[in-house]
Amino acid sequence: PTKDIMNMPIWISEWLKVNFLKQVMKNGEKNIKKIYIDRDVNKSKQTSLRYISNEDQVKKYLLKNNFMPVKLHELKFIDQVKLFNAAECVVGLHGGGFANIVFCNPKTKIIELRGTHSGNPIENLAKKNDLNYASISVEAKQNFPNQQGGIHIPIDTLARLVENFKSDSFNDK
Repeated sequence: PTKDIMNMPIWISEWLKVNFLKQVMKNGEKNIKKIYIDRDVNKSKQTSLRYISNEDQVKKYLLKNNFMPVKLHELKFIDQVKLFNAAECVVGLHGGGFANIVFCNPKTKIIELRGTHSGNPIENLAKKNDLNYASISVEAKQNFPNQQGGIHIPIDTLARLVENFKSDSFNDK
């Protein structure tokens, strides 16, 4: 990633909020509070070189804890804005879908699942928008010289972060 992406200026987040949050209508519809950004390549029309090798286990654990898997590529942009604005916790694999965290309310919990070669743009964006950020960073199984490859997420580590979310003692990891 370029230096600009790694350290997004705060004015961009503010501009996005001013221009798109006013379109979000609070009309009493049921909001999803816990989001899992689902990039499942097995069911998606798109293929990816970045994936979670044990995604079925990750999804099973998150579903048991009331997370809703959401495929952002199937949603209109304004629906993504609404979704992230109502969220209390967002979990997902490192990627562009996390750009939507600019629409989250302060203190929203963000859990990024990432390879060790991934950059820090999501962490930086979360901190600039006063969000509570944590990550699970693991080495990709393939020996790619970049952020590509399959990562295996330890369910016990994910469980610890989700439990911290429940108890509201969420800390940066």
